[in-house]
Amino acid sequence: MKKLFVLLVPVLVALSSCTTVNKTAKTADISASIRNASVADLDVAPRRVTYTMTPSKAVRRGGLANIKRVAESEALEKNGGGDVLVNPEFTVTKRRGLFSSKVTSVTVTGRPANYTHVRSLPDSVWCNPVFRGVPQYSHSTHTDGVSSRSKTVKKEPLSAAVPQKKWTHMLRVGFGANTFSINSDFEDRMEARVGFTASYEANRAIGRKGAYYGFDVTIGSRGYSIDTDGMYVSYEDEKKFDQLVPGIHVTPLILGWKFNVAKNVALDPHFGVYLGGDFSTDDTLLDWAFDSGWKLGIGVWFKRKFALDFTYQGGFVDHEAEWGYDYANLGHTSNSMVRLTYAF
Repeated sequence: MKKLFVLLVPVLVALSSCTTVNKTAKTADISASIRNASVADLDVAPRRVTYTMTPSKAVRRGGLANIKRVAESEALEKNGGGDVLVNPEFTVTKRRGLFSSKVTSVTVTGRPANYTHVRSLPDSVWCNPVFRGVPQYSHSTHTDGVSSRSKTVKKEPLSAAVPQKKWTHMLRVGFGANTFSINSDFEDRMEARVGFTASYEANRAIGRKGAYYGFDVTIGSRGYSIDTDGMYVSYEDEKKFDQLVPGIHVTPLILGWKFNVAKNVALDPHFGVYLGGDFSTDDTLLDWAFDSGWKLGIGVWFKRKFALDFTYQGGFVDHEAEWGYDYANLGHTSNSMVRLTYAF
């Protein structure tokens, strides 16, 4: 017993002198992902298939979306198989009860298709950040030498002069100063008459540079005034010396070009040739009911909706008026118009 105790003492001492070393370290989670992209060709059947399914109670529990997915799957299975049903169209029949409705049948039509030639994209394509939809940034250096990063914003053209592929319709309302380039003794006595003008105009873009063509229909009033102070004229001639009558003019072709001068502001020079006539009678306007001529103008557009337009018209036709037994050559018509425009 004494010998056994002597032998156990060294063992107990050895066990009591064992040391344990623990080490700790801080760790950081590093997010890492492995990505791969594959593309494939789609072999689409030339004919459409039609399949009608009566959904079971279990299928109906998943809702209408689940019913449609099951109908597509069964349509492919019943028509030779396939990976996907291209351009599916559904006809859903429901039976309505007092408190709820129940889908009784679903008919689906579409073209079965299979994926073929499945392949991985090359690294040059997959690693392209534009392909992956990563936002692009541009670096700019400030005066202090610090480089900053800002998101690239696509620069859009100013909206005032963006050409339209479809027809642009406009209403123009304003007034015009009407007169004649008279060639007679009354030249110094001829004065302009101010009348109204209202027109409908439409134009359409030519290319992408702001050029356009169009037409308009204008209703307005035109005339002239001759100062008869110191002249002996009859009452009938007095009416002929001061005339303003309504008329209609059509411009079958207008050519113009819009270009930006500031943000949401554009200039619009335009040219056209018009035909027209005045609603006159023998007691007022005699030989100048019909007229034709040219028109030249410029508009100032604001945000492609509103414009202030200045247009000058010059006539081609010589007009005459009869006073007593004499004829006076009134010459060509002229009309200076100022109009407000609204585009829609």
